[in-house]
Amino acid sequence: MKKSSLELVSIYITDSNSNTFAADGKELVSIAYRYRRWKLDDDLHLVTHCEVHTVTEVRELKNNANKLAKWTARAFLASANLMKIGYVSRVHPRDHYNHVILSMIGYKPWDFAAQINLNVANMWGIVKSIVDLGAVIFDIEYAQWLDEHNRLISELRSAVNSHASDNNLRSIVDGIMAHYDDIFKLKSAAAKADVFHLLSGMWKTPAERCFQWLGGFRSSELLKLLTRQLEPLTEQQLAGICNLQQSSQQAEDALSQGMEALQQSLAETLAGSLGPSGPSGNVANYMGQMAMAMGKLGTLKNFIRQADNLRQQTLQQMHRILTTCQFARALLAINDYFSRLQALSSLGLARPKE
Repeated sequence: MKKSSLELVSIYITDSNSNTFAADGKELVSIAYRYRRWKLDDDLHLVTHCEVHTVTEVRELKNNANKLAKWTARAFLASANLMKIGYVSRVHPRDHYNHVILSMIGYKPWDFAAQINLNVANMWGIVKSIVDLGAVIFDIEYAQWLDEHNRLISELRSAVNSHASDNNLRSIVDGIMAHYDDIFKLKSAAAKADVFHLLSGMWKTPAERCFQWLGGFRSSELLKLLTRQLEPLTEQQLAGICNLQQSSQQAEDALSQGMEALQQSLAETLAGSLGPSGPSGNVANYMGQMAMAMGKLGTLKNFIRQADNLRQQTLQQMHRILTTCQFARALLAINDYFSRLQALSSLGLARPKE
């Protein structure tokens, strides 16, 4: 077993005696299997079991293009530069054990895929379906989280309006902070399943997406809006909020620069596979570059996690700087701001089309 920096692992089994899929009492022909592992991110790997030897009957082949597509997909997954199709016949019509090779034709996988109209991108359909399922699960969990969040905010608003005691407010505020921790955990799990879905903000309303940064709100911008809503503040509190805003801005700038560097690196990696001969020029090189691109995409999850850590820490720091009553008002102001963005989306979608 050899493990490269691209996290590609291959294991070959060419002897039926060492075939891990062999069953007692069954005779197996010598066959080769290849195992490959793609590192999608730090915590998620995709392992495939590739069979680089197969056989079928001619009459079945003529009526089933899926066989050809499956063989071609296996060649791609195994990173094979050449696939050979052999035509055999029985030595005797009644002898189904012994065969003779009639002819053999070799193809480059890319060229053969073009001949049978196989869309290589569609080969990852099953993987995409699993990823999409993860996105759907997150959307459902987020909707449930939002319902509970609205209930907690309603409880907090009633407590503030009725001038509840600090102990009562503190209990409700602590519950809302714990609830915020839950959404950050959900987003961390969702990023492993489909980082693009989380980054695109498709689980938010259109107006919210316009102001989204790395899967959520900008802490520094939110602090600017809240400062005017929380007056009067003591000099110490004002200094604390200003320092928090400045440090948040610096962290956001660093993450934004990291994202730009990642996008540039990814573009250069993808551009490296372009050429006048097209992708069929060198299948192994193409697959290697795509594996490198997939590895770089895995770092997107790290950016999402760091941005969410910044948002979570900003809320926690605000909780320490402000009094319980002030922080309760801050939570209400945050909720009202996003509620207005959601209302703006609804109004925009309901506006008569010109």
